[in-house]
Amino acid sequence: MKSLAVRRDMVAATEDWLRRRGVPTLVAERRATSEVWSSARWWLIVVLGLHLFSAFSDRFSGWAQFAVFVGAFVGTLAIVGAFNLVRGRRPFEAPTEIAWPELAFFVLFPPLLVLTVGGDPLWSALMTLVGQLLVLGVVWLLVAVGAGWIVRWAARAAGRHAFDVVRLLARSIPLLLLLTVFMFINAEAWQVAHGMVRGARPVIFLVLIGAGAAFLWFAADDLVDDADVADDWAEAVRRAADSPLADLDPAEDRDLPDADLTRSARINLRLLLVVSVALQATLIAGLLAIAYLALGVVLVPDDVLASWLGASEDNPIEVTTWAEFAVGGRDLFLYEVHAIVAGAVALLGGLNVIVSSLTDDAYRRTFAADLASEIEQDLAVHRLLRAVDDRDAR
Repeated sequence: MKSLAVRRDMVAATEDWLRRRGVPTLVAERRATSEVWSSARWWLIVVLGLHLFSAFSDRFSGWAQFAVFVGAFVGTLAIVGAFNLVRGRRPFEAPTEIAWPELAFFVLFPPLLVLTVGGDPLWSALMTLVGQLLVLGVVWLLVAVGAGWIVRWAARAAGRHAFDVVRLLARSIPLLLLLTVFMFINAEAWQVAHGMVRGARPVIFLVLIGAGAAFLWFAADDLVDDADVADDWAEAVRRAADSPLADLDPAEDRDLPDADLTRSARINLRLLLVVSVALQATLIAGLLAIAYLALGVVLVPDDVLASWLGASEDNPIEVTTWAEFAVGGRDLFLYEVHAIVAGAVALLGGLNVIVSSLTDDAYRRTFAADLASEIEQDLAVHRLLRAVDDRDAR
């Protein structure tokens, strides 16, 4: 039996291992909501301090504006000091624990500052209130769900799987070309892209991206539910072979804690799946965009483009030129409409990858199999970690 100090070192190493795998909530899933806010207290203090600059408004100018700012600063310190005294702290002590009174102060004080000092209308104060609530939501996402660790994991996964994605694209390029090439060489698609209102273009792209993200988010929940959870101690130890818990004895035959996950842990796993599949789909969409940009420059010269757009001597059509090349004595052009059509085709190809990766068995084995295996290993290590923690507690 390992000593208590050795087991604690093993626990610390395993927690760090889970964080680096992008699943920090499997370490901290027992943290209370107040602990989540307390971990982010300095971010909240900085945001609260920035609202002092709302004292600079058009109501005053010159030294009067500076005097108002100083007055707002001193008044804020007085209010914060009184609030800390009521909460049992020293006047200017930073809170170590954040509970509902501190959160209420964070949400309500900036709108009051905007109304009283800034002299802004009521709707501006309401917008500030909504902004404070959004800040709390973002902070909770970053801290409680571990978005920072997920981003780090995604960056490493991008480098690790980039070659695999290129290889997958090489295998799936015939199907993707069949789905997209007819749209690319369709004159109506170029006409729609050219006639599209400039401000509507990013909105349409964002709507398509949002639709893909929403599908991916809800489908990821099924993948989490379908994860094969280790049923016994020996199987869990086997799956933890390359983790810091690899030295555990599989013959010990101990009972594992239950496999239930908190809401934040489930959200963490869903985000992991969403980021993984979205990353691969983005890489493929990027490669498709580059390919179709090159094809557009070579295969759609200006006379063909003019014909597709319906240009004539009586009806000249102007298009925006992004770049001009001279290859083999031939002038080639990259037009703005090229980029729009290539981007739309690539985006649809990426959305097809997202849908296929979660609905088609062949794509699912290619895209999600490795990640599903990682999640099953993470869940096994998580249950073993809780068992070791319980033994330490006793």
